[in-house]
Amino acid sequence: MSGVARSMAGAVSALPPRRLDCFDAGAAFVLIAVGVTPKPVRMERRKDELVTKTLERLRKRLGAAAPLQLHPAPAEEATNRHAWPAAASLVLPAERVPVVLDPPRLEQRVAELSTLHPRVGVPIAAECGGVPDGVDVVYEWVADGALVGTSAVFTPDRPTDALECRLTPVHTGRGLKGEALTLAAACGARPLPAALVDKHTEWKKGVRGTGGDGSFRVATYNILADQYVDEASFPYCPGEAREAAYREVAVLADVLAMGSDLLSLQEVGISCYRRLAMVLERRGYTGWHTPKASNSEGCATFYRTDRFEVLEQDAFRVGGDPADMPFPDDIGREVAAHEYTRNAFAVVTSVCQYYHLRDRSSGDDLAFVNTHLYYHPQGNHMRALQLVAVGHYLTRKGVADRVILTGDLNTVRDAWVAPLIESVSQIGVRCRPVADGAPRCLLLFTRLDDGALEVAKHAADGAGPSGSMPSPFRVDPECEALEGLAAVGRTACHALSYDVDGGVLTVNGDGYCVDMGLTSITNRYLTLFRALLLGSSVAYEDGFPSGVSPPMAARLLAGEPVGAVDRDWLHANDPVAGSPPFSMNLAPPLALADPNRDVPFTIHSPGFTHVIDWTLYSPASFALRGVMPQPHLGAVRTALPGLPSEGHPSDHVPLCVDLVHARPLQGS
Repeated sequence: MSGVARSMAGAVSALPPRRLDCFDAGAAFVLIAVGVTPKPVRMERRKDELVTKTLERLRKRLGAAAPLQLHPAPAEEATNRHAWPAAASLVLPAERVPVVLDPPRLEQRVAELSTLHPRVGVPIAAECGGVPDGVDVVYEWVADGALVGTSAVFTPDRPTDALECRLTPVHTGRGLKGEALTLAAACGARPLPAALVDKHTEWKKGVRGTGGDGSFRVATYNILADQYVDEASFPYCPGEAREAAYREVAVLADVLAMGSDLLSLQEVGISCYRRLAMVLERRGYTGWHTPKASNSEGCATFYRTDRFEVLEQDAFRVGGDPADMPFPDDIGREVAAHEYTRNAFAVVTSVCQYYHLRDRSSGDDLAFVNTHLYYHPQGNHMRALQLVAVGHYLTRKGVADRVILTGDLNTVRDAWVAPLIESVSQIGVRCRPVADGAPRCLLLFTRLDDGALEVAKHAADGAGPSGSMPSPFRVDPECEALEGLAAVGRTACHALSYDVDGGVLTVNGDGYCVDMGLTSITNRYLTLFRALLLGSSVAYEDGFPSGVSPPMAARLLAGEPVGAVDRDWLHANDPVAGSPPFSMNLAPPLALADPNRDVPFTIHSPGFTHVIDWTLYSPASFALRGVMPQPHLGAVRTALPGLPSEGHPSDHVPLCVDLVHARPLQGS
């Protein structure tokens, strides 16, 4: 609440309960009779209309028997334009009610609470947009009928059965209160789950810097976008713990418990960002959200304004058209010239946020980067190229020696990040074809007794169904194309392979990493398999082989499962396998250190528990002062098959470290 509203809170004049509000609406007046009838009566009349005609219409709307008059009485031929601004009251048959010209008011549609499901100990904020100039807002938090707070943010300190916030507009010059707007929580404030409280207690037991030594705290957290959360994807998570309102409050509690000065979040939806920012911006943070190109979720970065000031901020894509990515010119041309790598990047929507900040305490400047790299298991070569693009961008900015790079890099420690941050002189990026033996998942088609197809995703080595699809799905023969497959779920990330030899890091990828999910590749084969099922000889040609190998046709017609990729035939006929390999050697884009070498995991799900989130920093410019402890991996695996859970709102866990400037830097 502003100083004006705070000082006026006990001295403003309130509107009478029975009155006629008159609002200037340009060419008309909006008249609202409040308290005269059981419900307010609203009417809009032109300013050039005779006031006698307006009063007669108002009499009928109010159901009054006698004519209505204004006091003081206007001239006989007066119009609304002059009569209403001069009126002090409206004379009814039994009383006079005051006429209030342009009282302050708030619109319900632009007011909201940061959550409708508050929790004890977690701040809740009220916000109202569209407040007119010259109008302030008084906030009153009421719990179980008692006034408990008078600011825009309130932190419940005990459970309540009912909680609401009353927002009252106040004319700063006239001292006139408008009608209060009430925002009510769906229920009273409930206690936080014990598991969440215990987790925060454990976080604070580690060796942590206090800031007195010049250190500052950096945190990164993939909070799991709500659009990815459902029972099929997370059947082990209790129903309430999957709800967006529950998880958003838990995320906010986690963020506040870490107390970071620099915060990077991934998989943040637009509405989720708005609600988090309502609280964080009133806690001294400034934030910024960048959605992915084709998705409402994206990256969000916050910094404490009392510790840092912005010198520059920017966001850029590390996906889409290679020509639009910040590659060095020669690398950009090579990527664009390789058809399958170019096509793979075309569907990538990764974003990167960049802040160039100055530390108010020391005067040093730094580059704070938040990104979420490509997720596909076979896309290691693309993630390496994405990082090269980020490194080149920072080099062009002149800040490559003082970088803090954070985010979900979607790469496990034993893939390519660890060698990259150690001692390598060169990165070799390879996109090798499937026929070379790179592991990948296949689509298996089975002919059912009723003539339909059953499609399942299986591991290429025959180990069984892939964890990225919980169950097979059915395709009827008359189906022409699939619009989308909600059952696909989220594909786990893993390393294909990497090699370090003579100081050269080689990153291997797969030309099929463009096949995100099942829809695209299934549609390509759908017509072909339908033709076989219906006894037709139609072949399907669209960048895929123009026929079906005899072994595939024989097995399908015999009712046996058939892989969408027949390896023997693929080796000789598949266009990816026969295409020129993508290969280039690059200099490491950044020299970075990893402060979380002892962290056992940052994502935990059935069958996939690894470190794929990172806080990397330039060791020449920063030194480590403390690391937030993480739970013991064995204990987590014993207690929980996967995350999220009641005590943790995401399938990822946050990383939080304390850094200090290692040497004086010249501010840019």
